[in-house]
Amino acid sequence: MPNILTHALMANDVLQDLEAIKLKEIILKYPQVFSMATSGPDFLFYYKALPMQDAALGKPIYDLGNKVHTKNINAFYQNAINIIKSSEDNEILIAYLAGHLMHWSLDVKAHPFVFNRSGEIGGKTKYWHYRFESMIDTIMVQQIKGYRLDATRTFDCVQSKAEDRERLAAYYREIVSRTHQEDVSTDIYAESMESMYTLAKWLFDPHTLKFPVIQGIERIMDLDWKYSSHMVIGEVDTQHDILNLNHKPWMHPVSGDVSDKSFLDLYHEAVLLGQAVLYRLNDILYNNKQTTLDDLIRDRSYDTGMKDAGAMRFYASVYEHGNL
Repeated sequence: MPNILTHALMANDVLQDLEAIKLKEIILKYPQVFSMATSGPDFLFYYKALPMQDAALGKPIYDLGNKVHTKNINAFYQNAINIIKSSEDNEILIAYLAGHLMHWSLDVKAHPFVFNRSGEIGGKTKYWHYRFESMIDTIMVQQIKGYRLDATRTFDCVQSKAEDRERLAAYYREIVSRTHQEDVSTDIYAESMESMYTLAKWLFDPHTLKFPVIQGIERIMDLDWKYSSHMVIGEVDTQHDILNLNHKPWMHPVSGDVSDKSFLDLYHEAVLLGQAVLYRLNDILYNNKQTTLDDLIRDRSYDTGMKDAGAMRFYASVYEHGNL
C-alpha cells in the first residue's frame, strides 16, 4: 500500500512544502480528517475483519475495495470533486479528498515495488505483502525519520469522531455509487472506518512484546503470518533490504520493466506528485480554473501505477530470494 504510518508521513511531507494556498488552510483546519483520509480506500478491507467477526460478511466490501483500487480512477476523483462543488459546508469533504489523493500518489509510485519484492498475495506468500508493508512503517518511522515508534502510533493516524465518520461515509457512498454503480449503506462505510482504527490499535506493537506471542499462536493453528503480518513492531528486520537501499534491480510485476530505485526514491517521487495534485485541486476548487485531475491521474490504478494493467506475473520476494 504501503501501510498506514508511511502514508501519513508522506502526506505530512507534502503538506510541509506546500505553499500557503487556500487548500492548505482547509487541510490544517481538519488535520485529523486529512490524516485518516491518507489511508485511502484501504478502510474497505477492514469491514468484519475483527477476529470475532464473520469474515465472509466482509468479502463483498473487500472486493469493492479492490475495485476502487483498480478501476475508474479518473471517474472516482471527478465524481468526488463534483459532489464537493454541489455540497454546502464542504470543507471537511475537501480535507478528506486531499488526504485520499495522497494515498493514491504514494501507491501509484511505490506499490509495484512492494508487490514485486514482497510476493504474490496468494499461496504460501499470501501474507508477505502485509509483512513487507508493516516493516516499511517500522523503518520509515525509526530509521528514516528518526522518530520514536511508541510516540508515532499507527492508530492515531486513522482515528475519527463519530459525527465525522457519518459525514464522510455518506460522501464515500455517493462517490462509489456514481463511479461503480454499487450502493453500500452509510453504516457499512462508517463501521469500516472504525474497524480500521480498532485493528490498528490492536496490531501496534512498538516494543515487540505481542508479536512473538501472536506468532506462536499462529504456528499452533497453522496460520503463519495471518495476523502478525499486519503488526507494526519495534524490532527492525535487518536481514532483508526492505527499502532497497542497495539499489538492486527489481521488476514491475505486470510489465517486467526493470528498475533499481529504492523505496525512498519512489517515496520522494510520490511527494512531488502529491504536491502537483494538491495544487491542481486548489485551482479547480478555488481559482475557478476549468480543468480536471485527469491528466495527472491518467486512470492509473493504485496497485500497478498503470491503466488497464494485465495480471501480475513478476515477483522476486526478499523473503524467498533474499536481497538479490
